[in-house]
Amino acid sequence: MALPDDVARMGGWMWGRSKMKSFGALVAHRRRELGLTQTELGARIKGRSGKPVSQKRITDIEHDRFGVPRAPVLKQIARALKLDLDVLYFWGRQIPPDIRAEGLAEETIKEAWRAFRAVVRRKTSRGRG
Repeated sequence: MALPDDVARMGGWMWGRSKMKSFGALVAHRRRELGLTQTELGARIKGRSGKPVSQKRITDIEHDRFGVPRAPVLKQIARALKLDLDVLYFWGRQIPPDIRAEGLAEETIKEAWRAFRAVVRRKTSRGRG
């Protein structure tokens, strides 16, 4: 389940003082902030085979090819980049797997999104991200 476009755009997609355009741009920016090469980042992430992810796969992630990685890889990326996993879910426009809408009333879902938007607007209106 992806985040609505208007929520994803709130705050101008800012990360610190840098304007980001995508999940991949965030990964690349944070990797560079930490002084890691793509090969070094890949070495910290295991793929389905249990082997380190290739530099090419990191390039694919940073260029938003093939979508946002699945949860097991996303968790490793968060750890390697010293980011909260929820931040990556947000930037990847994904709903975290522990949040499920099944069985929720429409009003509950609307209330949750309104609360989320209110927090984002309040933080961005104060000049904080």
